[in-house]
Amino acid sequence: MKTIGITGIIGSGKTTICHVFEHLGIPVYYSDEEAKKAYNNPLVLQKVLRTFGTMVTDEAGHLDKAQIAAMVFSDKKKLQQLNDIIHPFVAEDFKRWKKKQDSPYILFESAIVFECGFEHWFDDMIVVSTPESESVERVKCRSGISEVEIKRRLDNQQIIRNNIPKVRFIIDNAENSMVLPQILTIHEMIINND
Repeated sequence: MKTIGITGIIGSGKTTICHVFEHLGIPVYYSDEEAKKAYNNPLVLQKVLRTFGTMVTDEAGHLDKAQIAAMVFSDKKKLQQLNDIIHPFVAEDFKRWKKKQDSPYILFESAIVFECGFEHWFDDMIVVSTPESESVERVKCRSGISEVEIKRRLDNQQIIRNNIPKVRFIIDNAENSMVLPQILTIHEMIINND
């Protein structure tokens, strides 16, 4: 069973494209969603609090994910510290999930594949490419995050753009692009080892 990484900047449409692959019978591991669940793990929570202190908790003492995001996306060192806590949890969870799958290939979806050095995990990579202006508008519409905050997050994802020439599969997900034929072509190529 092949493992294929799928990545793209925030708002590129990765999740929507992954849903199409799921309709083709391909299991998808949504690492960004699983990373959020890591905070429910007592050991992860303990490490986060030890690293960042009570500044990441709300008045009731609960973890404030919005505060964490605001802090780490404006400080690359803090972002790396958080990634060093969360990524081992995600890696172990992914290994367990992968053992349960039975399909020609699986997808591992993440916005930060290259930033974390995960690309060596995969037999191939797919990058979902979208003009930054479209990505910003999509994120503003779906989450209400300010444009300044979106651009701050995009600044932390520029490594994706630098690695596009090394990637075999690129899905153009600009506003007027036809993504379904692109997905079907990639699906057939992976299954047929083309």
